[in-house]
Amino acid sequence: DDRRLTTGFVRQVRRTLPTALLAIHAKIAHAAGAAGDLAGARAQVSLIRESSFSERLAEDAIREALGPVRNRIRQAVDDATARWALAPQKGATIVRELIAVGRDLLEVVDQMLPEGDPTRASLHDDLADAMLIGQVAYGRATDDWETSTELLKLALEVVEGPTSRRAIEKNLGIVEGNTEGQNRWCAPGYWELPDEVLTPLEAAHDKARAGDYDGAIADLVDMDPAVGPPLVRAMAHALSRRGSETRERAVGTFNAERGVIKRIMDKLRNMGEHQRAVTLMRQPDPTQYAHMNPPCLACGGGYSSWVNLTYNDVPLFMCSTCGEQHDREQEDARRALRAGLATALEYVLLAHELDADDPDVEMSVESLKTDAKSVDGRIPTTESLRGRLGGKRMRRRPVDSPSSAYSDDCHFCGEGPGDEDASLIVPMCGDVESADFLLGEGRACATEDVVVPRCSSCRDRHERLREDRATWLGEREDAGADSAFPELLEKLALATSVADRARDAIEDARQEQLRAEQAVEDARVPSICDRCSSDAEWKEGLCGTCDAELFTTSVGERGLVAGLGLAAFANLFMGPGTGLIRALSESYSVATGITMTSASGRIAFAGTGFIVAVVVLLFRGLTVRKRIERTEVGATRLREFAEANLGAVEAAASLVSRAAAAVAQAEDDASGPEADRLAATEELDAAKAAAQAEYEATHPWPELPERVVAEPGYLEFGVIAERVAAGWGFGSEPRDDGTVGAEPQNVRGLVA
Repeated sequence: DDRRLTTGFVRQVRRTLPTALLAIHAKIAHAAGAAGDLAGARAQVSLIRESSFSERLAEDAIREALGPVRNRIRQAVDDATARWALAPQKGATIVRELIAVGRDLLEVVDQMLPEGDPTRASLHDDLADAMLIGQVAYGRATDDWETSTELLKLALEVVEGPTSRRAIEKNLGIVEGNTEGQNRWCAPGYWELPDEVLTPLEAAHDKARAGDYDGAIADLVDMDPAVGPPLVRAMAHALSRRGSETRERAVGTFNAERGVIKRIMDKLRNMGEHQRAVTLMRQPDPTQYAHMNPPCLACGGGYSSWVNLTYNDVPLFMCSTCGEQHDREQEDARRALRAGLATALEYVLLAHELDADDPDVEMSVESLKTDAKSVDGRIPTTESLRGRLGGKRMRRRPVDSPSSAYSDDCHFCGEGPGDEDASLIVPMCGDVESADFLLGEGRACATEDVVVPRCSSCRDRHERLREDRATWLGEREDAGADSAFPELLEKLALATSVADRARDAIEDARQEQLRAEQAVEDARVPSICDRCSSDAEWKEGLCGTCDAELFTTSVGERGLVAGLGLAAFANLFMGPGTGLIRALSESYSVATGITMTSASGRIAFAGTGFIVAVVVLLFRGLTVRKRIERTEVGATRLREFAEANLGAVEAAASLVSRAAAAVAQAEDDASGPEADRLAATEELDAAKAAAQAEYEATHPWPELPERVVAEPGYLEFGVIAERVAAGWGFGSEPRDDGTVGAEPQNVRGLVA
């Protein structure tokens, strides 16, 4: 009769009592499994399943009891994932530790849940998926594919779901394929290297993973060859992959459609299926007329001869013109392929020289040699590549000074610790020496970014000092500005105006003098010819028109000379010639006793030579006579002109004298205004200098407090002074000739 025992309360008890009873058995089962009593766990699970309650309640109770196991599995997976994310090279050990813990937990799950149960499968797959992730991280970091295979097989023993099983099996196939290759990044002992060596190796490894083999090679070249096999193996790997990449690119370019073939294939692809089939069925027939053959597949034109070929198992044809073009394109592509294969061979040959024990690299070398020979390519040496990659290398060895840090006392005031945002960073280098590199020789040097500690207060003082000095200079300039002296400035402007007008008067007088001098010249030499009335240029007393007309050899004179020459050559080849030539030859023979005619009556060669000489002399005589006549006439005309214009010349000369006197007077008149201008300028300059001196006397030059060192004083910082005394210089690395810089370079943090 308890009023609290309501029908609702009874219904709630009836609804929750089965779950509570089953939960007791589930907890006992979990405790037994956790304690290793698997038989006891199975007995409790059997009691739950065989109870008269519903199957759903039994499964819910079992899952509820597995909550701690599920949490432990997930915690183990999370811990393992975090560990191999920080150190993937230790992934194999971490995965094995995970499976060791997970198996015991899964065994408890397997005793409590039947095979095929979704919760059981989910917990199995969570562990297997985590093992797969750990294997991928480990394999990617170490290239240890044999161990990766073992890890994946362990994951297959755990997995139950089909999706997770397929993912693991797919990765297992990839890893087993990788096991056959030997060209790996990590050599034995790689992960045991010290951090200062392992860090740059892994940075290069990241570039290689991303396909940046050139970047990886550049990083590795600079490292110390004393690192040994791990460096050599990494370099051989990067070189080999670079060579393989170059080969694939060259072959891909060679096999790509181009030119004539591309035009044909584009046409075929743009056709319908039926039209394409019909087009390919029609082939040229040598037994029929040319106009009955199908058009060229490339250019669409007619032809009388053609070329048959097969491309990607498709029978094609083209006219002979397109065939010749195709041959040229193929040869160009083959030439590019040969160059690409030669470059690829350089890289893999160098990889083989570095790591001769790697069978994968050796196989690549032989394969590339075969490819090169198939296209008549050359087998290169590695000397050129070594030079390109080695070059002038500089290895920097970072050095840290214990007395140089942001937190040290401020160098500039010494009153407190430096502030990282306010301190200066000065790159320095030194101890330059020859060094061996993996691909040649170079230099090595010690480098350091020296920190000059500075507090924020000193940084602010230095910055304010720069601003204050800029302000001081501006105010000093303003004190001596022209605008501060308006009366003196007006006086100078007036004196300058008068002086400028005086100079203009001098210039006008000089121009008048030049015009008078030109008038004298015009009076002496005519500008218009009194004979032909032309204004042609005069030279030596003759205008250009008269000179050409009066003193040119006449047509008759030229004809006489030319006739003599022609007659001489005609008699040489055609007989005695004219009576004049015969008479000349006979007179010459009587006078000299030398016969000028041959037996056949032709004038002898000697006679002809004599006549030619006479012709030349006549021509030269005419030319000389004309030149003499021209000179005489020109001189006579100049004399006549001068006599006729004597009065004009004398009048013009008088004008020149007066103009010269005017110039002298103008210069004399200008001396006074120019002196006034100079005096006004000096007066203004003196006033400006006095004003600036007064400003300097009343406004001291801005300075820092006595206890604060100026910013350029960072060069006196202890570490910098010690480095300089030891022969170090400034900059992040030495010059090309090995010397160090004497002036600071790329200093960070300067404000002045």
